[in-house]
Amino acid sequence: MTRPKAADVGSPPPVSEDESDQPHAPRRARRRRSRVPGVSPRPSNAARPDLTAVAHHEAGHWVVARLLGSNVGMIEVGWDHVTESWGRTARGDIPDLYLKSHQIRTVEEALGDPGYRDAVERQATLTLAGPAAEAQYLNRRALRGARTDLVQARLLLVPFNNHQRAFDAHLRRIRRRARILVRATENWIAIMAVAQAVGRRKHLDLAQAIRIADTARVS
Repeated sequence: MTRPKAADVGSPPPVSEDESDQPHAPRRARRRRSRVPGVSPRPSNAARPDLTAVAHHEAGHWVVARLLGSNVGMIEVGWDHVTESWGRTARGDIPDLYLKSHQIRTVEEALGDPGYRDAVERQATLTLAGPAAEAQYLNRRALRGARTDLVQARLLLVPFNNHQRAFDAHLRRIRRRARILVRATENWIAIMAVAQAVGRRKHLDLAQAIRIADTARVS
């Protein structure tokens, strides 16, 4: 039997860095494009969000993902025509990495493995950390992007619950964990620092984000 892929047990595909603008675009088109890699001009009919809130949302994903052992990368804000999003954070797929490093052959075996369950819960937590950080910054419930994150978290947790009541309790526990991690003093300081930097620069590579987050924690 073949080893199950993460997608077979409810895991969404990993988030990767967006491609930069094509280098051979017409001269006139290149002038209209942003100089920030991967960030393109927004369409004229797109409602511009609060980019500071978006920056906190993405910083929440990034800081908590790194804390929970996910491979992280760049973080950026600004309209991207490929993903049709205002913010992006490169982060890994913890459940998929767990499956690749363990001899798990079936979906049933994966769902019964405590280590795999922990990997899935960490992935769900970092997924919900974005809305949690945005809500913490706004002092109200996050709206933009929160629905997509919630759907992803639900897909991760559904296979572990046979009843609605059990699923609802599981989801509440993961959402509470995400809020606790975001609000922890050192984490929130790092989130604010990364959010401020990416809000100003629009793009941070991995080394820049790590330096900013670590400096904020010890200052």
